[in-house]
Amino acid sequence: MAPRLLGRTNASFPPVWLSLRAERADSLEAIISVAEESQTPIDVTTLPALCGRYLREARVLVAAELPADYASATGGIEAADLMSAGILQTLCSLGRPALDIAFLRISAEDERLDGAMEALESARAEGHIRWLGLRCDSRVALSSWHSHDAFEVVDVPRNHWADGLYREVLPLAKDRRVGVITSRPLAWRYGLPFMRLASADPETSSRLATLAIRDLCEDHPVVVGVRSEQEAHNAIAARDEPLSPDLSEQLRPYLEAASEPAGWEAFADEGDSVARRAYRAWKADRREGVVR
Repeated sequence: MAPRLLGRTNASFPPVWLSLRAERADSLEAIISVAEESQTPIDVTTLPALCGRYLREARVLVAAELPADYASATGGIEAADLMSAGILQTLCSLGRPALDIAFLRISAEDERLDGAMEALESARAEGHIRWLGLRCDSRVALSSWHSHDAFEVVDVPRNHWADGLYREVLPLAKDRRVGVITSRPLAWRYGLPFMRLASADPETSSRLATLAIRDLCEDHPVVVGVRSEQEAHNAIAARDEPLSPDLSEQLRPYLEAASEPAGWEAFADEGDSVARRAYRAWKADRREGVVR
């Protein structure tokens, strides 16, 4: 798939982006090298301090979510100061003079948000931020977006289990000509990769993940979390795969497992930390009668 224009950025971007999930230095360096070689944008939100030394000279588009300290402010002026400090902290961690995309997660809706937005606009005017992005992962963020039209890009969760918020975001994004990026393509309920929900050999699981990514990036760029060099190669390769005409049928067992208690009870004694967290979250929701 060829790169496509992304909203107000007026720039072309590839259909698959990477998001760092690795913790080992050698994995981080390898993933960043893959991103640079393939000219794939990379989101370093989770590990800015660890990957900074590998990004200083890398010719790759870098995105990161800024700290949300501004929400603890007592007013707009303090919120602006805290956001400015967060921008400087992020740039120092990355060892770069500017961020290509700075994402804001809305965690306050009063004058504190106005102050944070003022600091972001100033940083953009000074060349420290190229484009502003909104993390729109809740209806609170979507509501606040109606009052702030400064974003060139919006990042919204979307996968084959849930896309309700994405469908709400899309009309406003089209109206404002804001570029849409989707994330969490494989993380269905409680952040668990859907491939874990039904029995399958590693090759089948990897193939299904590739097909799911390819299907979702048909509409908008997809940000894929990767933990290793191989996962980075697999994610990027998905953009050149043909669309699968029977993907819905292939995903059916996983959708059924995600809906049934038995699918989650299987993780009760799981040793993997991701599976344990997902199981505990599912169990808590089940006790409270919450359905996600």
